[in-house]
Amino acid sequence: MDGTAGRAPEGAPVDGGPVDKRLVDSGLVAVDDGGDFSYYATAGALEADYEYPGDLVCVLDRRGGAFQLAAAGSSRVKLVPAAAAVDYSWLRKAWLEAQRRHPRRYPLRRFYPDSRETLLAAVFECLYLRWTAEPWPPPSDVAAGRILADPFGHRYKAAKLPSLTQLCIRNSIKNAIFVEIPAVSDSQL
Repeated sequence: MDGTAGRAPEGAPVDGGPVDKRLVDSGLVAVDDGGDFSYYATAGALEADYEYPGDLVCVLDRRGGAFQLAAAGSSRVKLVPAAAAVDYSWLRKAWLEAQRRHPRRYPLRRFYPDSRETLLAAVFECLYLRWTAEPWPPPSDVAAGRILADPFGHRYKAAKLPSLTQLCIRNSIKNAIFVEIPAVSDSQL
């Protein structure tokens, strides 16, 4: 990956040496060679899921630090700082394409990420919300048809996916995406 933004965390070696797990255990996003995004709460969880260094195209921490998998012997891999920074133009395109291709896997639609910071926030927060032990939004909130507010302060409205309507139960969480809507100020109420 080639880009101008993003780098290994301060103090992390750039020669493929070991990563301070405390720096990345606040969450990682991995992009595999098929363009799918996954959230991992810890570096150990990510390392346990993969066997080969080439399985992932990109691994990011919450601050945009880039990592890659390296062989660790005994058919294991370890997370090491990447040799190059993340290309955020590529990451934005990959994220938007993943949402378009797999609306059920990535149903939360934030406003267009126009900066590195908003892109990282959107990717990490959306994946975290959908892939934790209790995915957000709860189905009961969706069925009620309410405007939904996530724990990060973003508001959404459910929208049906016309192409999936005949395949899914009507008005269920399975055939909806959640589109971010502008926040309403007190003066607009």
